[in-house]
Amino acid sequence: MLLWIFFIAVSFLLGLAVSSLLSIRFLAAERVFFSLVVGHAISIWLVFLLSCLNGALSVATVLQCVVLCAAASVVLFGVGGLKEENVVKGERSVLVFFAVVLLYLVAMNLHGVFRADEAGNLYAIHTVWADYPFHTSLATAFAYSENFSFPPSYPQFSGTKMHYPFLMDFYSAVLMKAGLSLRGAFLVPNILFQFCFFGLFYSLARRLTGSKRVGALSVFIFIFSGFPSGLQSSWGIHFLNPMYAVLMPQRTAMLGLGVSFAVYILLFHALFAEGEEREREEREGRKEREGREEREGRGEGEGRERKKGKELFLAGTLVGLLPYIHAHSFMATALVSLTLFILYFAFEGRGKNEFKAFIFLFAPLILLALPQVLCIKTAVSEGFFVFFPGWTAENRATLLGFDWSFSFFGPLFSAAKAVFVLARFWMLNLGALFFLLPLGFLKSARRARVFYLPFLLLFVLANFVKFQPWCFDNYKMFLHWHALTVVLASVAIFWVADRVGNRV
Repeated sequence: MLLWIFFIAVSFLLGLAVSSLLSIRFLAAERVFFSLVVGHAISIWLVFLLSCLNGALSVATVLQCVVLCAAASVVLFGVGGLKEENVVKGERSVLVFFAVVLLYLVAMNLHGVFRADEAGNLYAIHTVWADYPFHTSLATAFAYSENFSFPPSYPQFSGTKMHYPFLMDFYSAVLMKAGLSLRGAFLVPNILFQFCFFGLFYSLARRLTGSKRVGALSVFIFIFSGFPSGLQSSWGIHFLNPMYAVLMPQRTAMLGLGVSFAVYILLFHALFAEGEEREREEREGRKEREGREEREGRGEGEGRERKKGKELFLAGTLVGLLPYIHAHSFMATALVSLTLFILYFAFEGRGKNEFKAFIFLFAPLILLALPQVLCIKTAVSEGFFVFFPGWTAENRATLLGFDWSFSFFGPLFSAAKAVFVLARFWMLNLGALFFLLPLGFLKSARRARVFYLPFLLLFVLANFVKFQPWCFDNYKMFLHWHALTVVLASVAIFWVADRVGNRV
């Protein structure tokens, strides 16, 4: 049965139709990545809601979702339609780069996820072996259960209601119902959403810096950054390789990170592209600028505020869909969105129109996310959201062991020692990135620096607040900051390389 192919296809078409409503000029490959992520975020939620209404996940439910997504795509294409001026043709070098990334991801997943030997034994890399028994139990429970209700129950703990972000595993169950094997239902979304995440990460880096080589280097560094496991006790290194620690084993993060970076692209274009256009106009001659103003006065194209409203509304909607997709990406992206909007209002805002923009962004976010957050909150224990300085247990013990009594010099001296401890810790865990970041920040464009600040705040917050009982889970928050840090480090690398090259 090939129904799973139709489900992926209509999800892509739905995302493509949504993208047709936007004024963003996408690269061809970028639009594909964006459409796959956005379309799936909507279609997975839709098939989940249909399953709740029908009381079961069945082939008929999947067919209903396919029909509804196809119908919605037709309607949205009729409203929007892909405009030629909003499509940028693909570049051969970029396509070659993406092909290399895709081959790497295919090889990693074929080798590291349920690899069978001649005797029929299944093998996986260590972190996948540790996590996937839980994920497979969720997917098979969704696929084979005759009844479905919300909230579902943990298959491992009879009668215990599930508040884990389960939609990625539910999607694997959908693919199983639609004709894929268990392994295929895990491999296909793994590769698909990992690839989309790296494609959107490249696109964001390129938009921030205006350089495709920075985008490519950023993806390369991110894939191979971090350290192998086993260095925690001997070296104090806890920042593991992202592929090993999250993107292979943590299935919820695959789609969650993709949705987050689609949101970051929307926010950057909505909040900062207009300023870039104004700067270009200032560099142009008066005649060209007056000609543009005259064309806009005749009503050619949509108003800037209307374009911005569409992008912010979609960004808010996507963030609002995140809690049951990936809770950590929801927290990170919501914080970044709020902080970025505050910074935009402080540096770029021009009055009452900004309040409308705020409503466009946060109204759908709150309306969609609040019911999910309230459901998840029922499972939150005392180990969530607690003060935990230093991220690791060792750092926490060291920092809390300093003299914080109410004397004059004690807290000041302790604060200085705490800064030294954390700086040393992150120097060890980041390596060269620790030294490249300041240079990259200084050499980046102003808007890239402003855009980075919310991620820096996220980094600081994750150093002092434990979001889940296991402190290492803050790594998932750090990943958003780490990705943007890699972009600035890549700027620094090329700046140094260009200076050295000019002197030779």
